[in-house]
Amino acid sequence: MHFYGTHSVDIDGELAQLDADCYRPLRLPNVGAAG
Repeated sequence: MHFYGTHSVDIDGELAQLDADCYRPLRLPNVGAAG
């Protein structure tokens, strides 16, 4: 299977949105405590 450079960049962008805890910056960890 051949992966195009654009595909790799897309994945990198998705991973970049995720924090070290695999949580999106929009979703704060405090939400769990609030809920």
